[in-house]
Amino acid sequence: MSATAEQAIMTRLVADTGVSAIVGQKIYPHSAPQSVDMPYIVYQRIDATHEHNMLGGSGLYTARIQIDMYALSYAALLTLAQAVRTAIQGYRGWVTVGTDTVKIGMCHLAGDQEFYIDPQDSSQKGIYRLMHDYMVSADESQPAHTG
Repeated sequence: MSATAEQAIMTRLVADTGVSAIVGQKIYPHSAPQSVDMPYIVYQRIDATHEHNMLGGSGLYTARIQIDMYALSYAALLTLAQAVRTAIQGYRGWVTVGTDTVKIGMCHLAGDQEFYIDPQDSSQKGIYRLMHDYMVSADESQPAHTG
């Protein structure tokens, strides 16, 4: 199986010194373990479109990738968000994921939204969350068809 655009983008985040200085390796698909300390990042692909032409698949697709960042202070959250944006906003190029290589044609921040999660009791702290939606275009392999 070929690596995906979201795997390529997360590989860039893990390798970025600005991001790793803040979260280390705490970047998780879909959800974080309950015991993980903040700050951390969670990501997921929200949707993808696969481009076609008159001959079938074109080998291009665009994925919308949601990156959720969590921190215990608003200032820490904004610092993390800026590091993430610096690492991937506007990126174009090749990313090696394991033994695969993914060609990213474009990565741009399409929107963001902030949240504050109230503590459940006085023994807890509130949680700050910032959600980024990135549009990422990439090449994809096409199945061979006979006919």
